[in-house]
Amino acid sequence: MDFIFVATDSAYQGIDWDDSKKAYARMNCVKVDAIPADELKSYTPLTLFFMIGEKDEQSRLCKGLEKIENGYRVTGILSKGRPFPFKNDFIVDETFSFPSLFDGTSNSVAKPLITDIYTDYDEIISYVQELETRMGRKLKMAEETKMAEQERYDAESYETAMEDLAKEISKPSWMKKYRAEAFHSRRFDQYI
Repeated sequence: MDFIFVATDSAYQGIDWDDSKKAYARMNCVKVDAIPADELKSYTPLTLFFMIGEKDEQSRLCKGLEKIENGYRVTGILSKGRPFPFKNDFIVDETFSFPSLFDGTSNSVAKPLITDIYTDYDEIISYVQELETRMGRKLKMAEETKMAEQERYDAESYETAMEDLAKEISKPSWMKKYRAEAFHSRRFDQYI
């Protein structure tokens, strides 16, 4: 077993996206059962995924997964400047918390309940399908989100490169960047 998928009874809404940190400043967490049906589409199910050798959303590198009674212990290294070891126990029917995860719109820290821990791909797929039915929409898997982000980045960088090229071509010749080595080699050739 080299991964675990932690399912909870909660969903969250990300508030105030910080582009420099690539994270939300705050996440409002609510029990899925308490969300009105017409608002479910604006929430994301709260799940956690840990895989040995991979970093999670909080830049924690998972180094080990240990089976404990009714759950798993995750150990690894937190990389925030200087590396720090971390250890978290995820136990079914117990709660956990994170610093940016708040209880609804209040300022108290949320404590979502762990409903299940999956160690098999088929179980995860089954759980996600059940969530899709419950939430009334298709959920994006991490791979789909990553591919969409990469496509957007590629498109943006291509558009930026083409805009820069168009600006450079449209300049008068005396304003265009010249290649210094070509200038100096022509000058050198005159004296040979």
